[in-house]
Amino acid sequence: MNSREKANDLINRYYYMLPNNGELNSGINSCESRYNEAIECAFVTVEEMITELTEEISPSVHGFRHRYWSEVKQWIQKIKDKEPGAQWTIDDMKQGKTITI
Repeated sequence: MNSREKANDLINRYYYMLPNNGELNSGINSCESRYNEAIECAFVTVEEMITELTEEISPSVHGFRHRYWSEVKQWIQKIKDKEPGAQWTIDDMKQGKTITI
């Protein structure tokens, strides 16, 4: 899974774990607020991964994995900023790409 896919995967997994008892755009647990919360949860997860890798002993393993998780973090930021092309779309699925939820 590339870093863009991983960022979207993490956000989607958190999104579906959070409670949904609001309306589409209003309420404390609206779809919009739940999605924003999922983005923040994904940030925390990736920050923890980067912190763990920073403390890891093996620099050769650290370099590749650190770079991967740093890219995931950048994609999460792009999704948060609503940058075009960052969020997983129907077109991605039409092209046969998959993402776990």
